[in-house]
Amino acid sequence: MSGSGVENVPSARLRRDRPPHPSAPVTLQGPGLGSHVRVPLGETGFDVFPLFLGGGEFGWNVDARSSHDILDAYAELGGNALHTADSYAAGRSEFIIGEWMRTRRMRDDVVLSVRVGRHPDNPGLDSVNLVRAVEGSLQRLGTDRIDVLSLDA
Repeated sequence: MSGSGVENVPSARLRRDRPPHPSAPVTLQGPGLGSHVRVPLGETGFDVFPLFLGGGEFGWNVDARSSHDILDAYAELGGNALHTADSYAAGRSEFIIGEWMRTRRMRDDVVLSVRVGRHPDNPGLDSVNLVRAVEGSLQRLGTDRIDVLSLDA
């Protein structure tokens, strides 16, 4: 015990670092639990997991490594729908998601939704800034396509 009156107590390990409890269910083998749960995304022709994972905190309050862990867990559970924006952490969110898609080779398995219009370099939706915003997002994401584009007015 130090002079501050606070005991040095070791922090609890993360749940994923603990051995499973004896009564825990057997780990599933094969596709994720939600991989068969898909709903149509309007008239886009895409079938998506009913819960999009938003990347608003990636690169802002969540570092790249933790963001990749979150994305891995989401995909492992069957998720396939990601949302990000050019304004999230000034584009760092897009970079983190793009890096994850590249390293996991997940681009063809993911429906990617991107919102543009508020990045500090290309604010607004006039024709010049719109084209620049989309090209900037494609570059940060490291991909050749955006599946669903939203405009942030």
